[in-house]
Amino acid sequence: MSKIKDKQIESISAKKITDLNNKNFVSTDILAIINNFSLNENGKLLFNGSALGVPDLKELKENFILDPLQTKQLLLPVQFSKYDIRTLYCNCTGSVTVDIYDNSKNGFLVYSFNSCHSNYSIVNVPLEDKSGKNNLNLVITNHDLFSVCGTLTIKITSLC
Repeated sequence: MSKIKDKQIESISAKKITDLNNKNFVSTDILAIINNFSLNENGKLLFNGSALGVPDLKELKENFILDPLQTKQLLLPVQFSKYDIRTLYCNCTGSVTVDIYDNSKNGFLVYSFNSCHSNYSIVNVPLEDKSGKNNLNLVITNHDLFSVCGTLTIKITSLC
């Protein structure tokens, strides 16, 4: 299979595809496949939300401050409903628990992570946001009797 050059991809337009289809050069099955392709904001060719079958890697960073014994819910937008949580890194000033749920309300606990100051975890857990809002649903709990601040860094890949 030969590689398609960027200029060739850019030159394909809906009008040209329609013209080809009207001349019976393209079957409706092939036209349906072509319609599944699009270019993202970086000019990357996408098929059904991922780059030609290669999952998109996304890094999420969130700073937090928690009062003593406080629990806080975070909803981080991820742009896809199905994703794989690859890694979780927590750098903070105390002891916290990070829980990941599949829904923002009454969700199923998918992963729980205990961190004391600086911890890195290889997660590799597939997840689907059941709320339909394409979020990563987190609950962070401070277990200390003093305030805690820190940063969460989470890497995810798309599954759709």
